Amino acid sequence: MLSRFLHMLHLTKGERALATAYAGVSATSAGIMMFVMAGVKGGQLQSVYPVGYEIWIIMAGGISGAIALYLTRGWMGLSGGLGIARALFGGCATALIASLIGGTLIVPVYGTFFAPIMVVAAFGLKPWLAVAWFAVILAAHGLLMRRISELREAALAADDSAIGQLSPMSQANLYPKHKHL
Repeated sequence: MLSRFLHMLHLTKGERALATAYAGVSATSAGIMMFVMAGVKGGQLQSVYPVGYEIWIIMAGGISGAIALYLTRGWMGLSGGLGIARALFGGCATALIASLIGGTLIVPVYGTFFAPIMVVAAFGLKPWLAVAWFAVILAAHGLLMRRISELREAALAADDSAIGQLSPMSQANLYPKHKHL
């Protein structure tokens, strides 16, 4: 069923990887947001807030996670050890930006200031929460690497087709070390 739906969208492997990365970070951000908000009033989220407020918390967490990943996408997707280090730094930035946006959506003034502090405190008090967050960030990093490699291949294919249209003399003068010569 899912494969039929994805086939109808005509997504490439890199686009599917990108969508999966955004979905994973959004879902994890929503879960962490719900976990942090449940601890605000001693775990009695349903009795303190109005009906449907939990849905808004989950939606705000998901939206803020997607926006934060979009804003920090430049830190992710590079290969090698430096790429992993950049992804971990980007994961920290993503968590803080997502908490800032989510806190603003949930409680505009109070949440903007205290949500990042609450997320850092939750990561410190529950290290498994931070491990889960960074596991999802590293998975998103790997998925973004797929997307970037697909874009590079497409750019090289487009570059090759443009070079192939040049005369041999122009190719030799403009691209002396090109593989087609």
